[in-house]
Amino acid sequence: MFCLFYNKSKMKKIVVIGCGVAGMSATMYAIKNGYNVDIYEKNNYIGGRCFSFFDEKKYNTLKKICGKNVDKNLFYLDNGQHLISGAYTYFFELLDWIGTKSLIINKNKLKVNFIDTEFDRKYIVDFKNIFKLLSTKYITAKDKINLIYFFIYLLKNENKLAKHTILDVCKKTKLNDFCIEKIISPIVVSIMNSAINIAPASLFANTIKIILSDRKNGLILTYCKKNFADLFAPFISKINENCNLFLNTKVTDFFVENNICKGIILSDGSVHLADKVIATIPPNDYSKIKKTCENSQHFLNSAILSAYIWTGENLNLNHEYNAIIGTYIDWIFDMNAQNNDEKTLYQYRITTSNFNKFNNKISENFKEIAGNIKEIIEAELEIIFKKKIKLYAIHIINQPAATPLITMQNNKLRPNSKTSIQNLYIAGDWTNTGLPACIESAAMSGYLAVKELK
Repeated sequence: MFCLFYNKSKMKKIVVIGCGVAGMSATMYAIKNGYNVDIYEKNNYIGGRCFSFFDEKKYNTLKKICGKNVDKNLFYLDNGQHLISGAYTYFFELLDWIGTKSLIINKNKLKVNFIDTEFDRKYIVDFKNIFKLLSTKYITAKDKINLIYFFIYLLKNENKLAKHTILDVCKKTKLNDFCIEKIISPIVVSIMNSAINIAPASLFANTIKIILSDRKNGLILTYCKKNFADLFAPFISKINENCNLFLNTKVTDFFVENNICKGIILSDGSVHLADKVIATIPPNDYSKIKKTCENSQHFLNSAILSAYIWTGENLNLNHEYNAIIGTYIDWIFDMNAQNNDEKTLYQYRITTSNFNKFNNKISENFKEIAGNIKEIIEAELEIIFKKKIKLYAIHIINQPAATPLITMQNNKLRPNSKTSIQNLYIAGDWTNTGLPACIESAAMSGYLAVKELK
């Protein structure tokens, strides 16, 4: 679908630093265009922030509690739950190339169960139809008109929103506090991983535009049948004939002479030469290696909290996606709804997309807050379900640097793929893709980097 130029000087050597989604995407497009690729990954696994692991300790503990027939698959965990839109074209092209697109399940309709703890009510929102979206009895006729105006204003004024936050647009379109807090804010946090008072309206408008432009798949949420390890594992065998993958290999510097990048320097001091280098590492790592991208040090991180909980109780959510309003928990994912069999153990996934808001309630030292988080989650679950939920186990995943925090200021600083150093290119969800820092942005950045190769 996205066919680039074909490399005229065949089999030039490209080095890709990092084997996350951006690195895998850049590798795919480079191979498609006739390049030889060497990938250097500092970890002993691929996938970057999209990795999986088996929690053997929790598995053995719960076998003792629930019996030996406990489903082992409940303990293969991803580092967090990712919302994947059906409009993620570049990401799905990567999966199609790897051969694992069939592991992704499309929901026919994007229905989200909203649980409003403040007013003790639940309502289903069907994003597939804008009129159904606004049909809930809790939204007044005036609010419905203003909400429609909000989205129309975003889409029609995308090029005029460079200096405005999403909150500015909310006020401009006269949305009241209910619409802002109960409808717009949960959507923004899920898409942007930041609060509406700092999130760029232009970026949000572009994202909505992309989603709505894909009439078939845009308003569909998808999820993976298995975990990230299964999703990306075939990548290794796919690239065997076209490139080399070096795991547990850390790049410490770029090899640059006369402002021309000629390769990379590894932690052991060895130099590996290449015609082109594509670095797919986070902005903070650029600052540590070399101030190649002058803006990289200006990016803050958006922290995300993920937690897996196991309980003997069926919470009767009956929906995979449950948006929580009025608590520190943003989402509860219930994949038990896919299986109606009688269970003795249920697993639920909890996400707080904008984890920075926890800072006012618990210690700022991320290493010391695990115990506090567990207590907060238990208290929040009691608020949501109006009773104390007995948890057999909980696995907390702290990601203080999960994604770059895209604000009004640093959105203007997001760099293009081509750097000021000849033959050095960058990719990653934090670069100038026109999207929030998400999986699709990472995959798209790989395409953009390879497109710049000459």
